[in-house]
Amino acid sequence: VQTCALPIYVGDDFNEGSSWQAGLSYLGTSAANRKTNDDNDVFDGHDDLGIASFVYKWAPGGNPLQRNLTLSSEYFQRHERGTFNSASLNTDQSGWYLQSVYQFMPRWRVGVRYDQVHASTLGGEFAGTSLDTLGGTTPRRYSVMTDYSTSEFGRFRLQFNRDQSRPSADN
Repeated sequence: VQTCALPIYVGDDFNEGSSWQAGLSYLGTSAANRKTNDDNDVFDGHDDLGIASFVYKWAPGGNPLQRNLTLSSEYFQRHERGTFNSASLNTDQSGWYLQSVYQFMPRWRVGVRYDQVHASTLGGEFAGTSLDTLGGTTPRRYSVMTDYSTSEFGRFRLQFNRDQSRPSADN
């Protein structure tokens, strides 16, 4: 197995109350007899993954203890080529998320998140394997949350997710 990883991050302050960070990452790897979680499917080939990320943080007066906001997003693009269970494979996946968490008073936060992935449509030879999209090529999820921190060691969290990655949605 050969692997190459390259992350690059840059960032700065807009002013005393807000800052940003952007990043680019690349990961390339070659696999021989890579098995899936159920050990029934095997991949041989090369996998390239590129990621772009962005984070923005805001805290009035530079004090994040009272109120703060964090916006973060990430986009990835993946390309796999090789063989999967002896069938030729040349596929792309892409995905992204956008999330925001707002601490509106000490110890209390609310947040929202949306994420999705898009996969190439594959032929029937991949039906029933771990690459089977089960009829959908763009799974997505919506999340909302609120939490209360009792201390730096404890937190109560209430979260709702609507997961649309299977043929029927899961709440």
